[in-house]
Amino acid sequence: MPVHEVRASGREYLALATELLQRARLADTDAGLWEAADVQWWWRTPRRSDAIDQIFWVDDQGPVAGVVLTDWGRAWGCDPMLVPHVSNVLLPTVWARAIEAIDELGLEAVEVLARDDEVELLGLLAGA
Repeated sequence: MPVHEVRASGREYLALATELLQRARLADTDAGLWEAADVQWWWRTPRRSDAIDQIFWVDDQGPVAGVVLTDWGRAWGCDPMLVPHVSNVLLPTVWARAIEAIDELGLEAVEVLARDDEVELLGLLAGA
């Protein structure tokens, strides 16, 4: 399936992030840190990040990968996300776009959470 990159903000971002996390959970019940309900919960508090373009990769069934940047006040969160076993977008590609977005926004304090078993992401973080 062809995949293309899209940018979205506001409610369109929220819909894509929610669908991405739902697809990820259906593809692998144990993968990832976040649930679709998490981004819905975060949305209840207005943030600067609500208005920025978030990056997603979408196939004909919906989002397969994305970079979610969230303004937590003291620092920004960066969450590279992929649908396991479905996405043909590689994590290094997602991470590279995350770094570009962080640089474009001029963010100084950015936190990335990773599980101990996310070896590829941990390697990318160590190299950043």
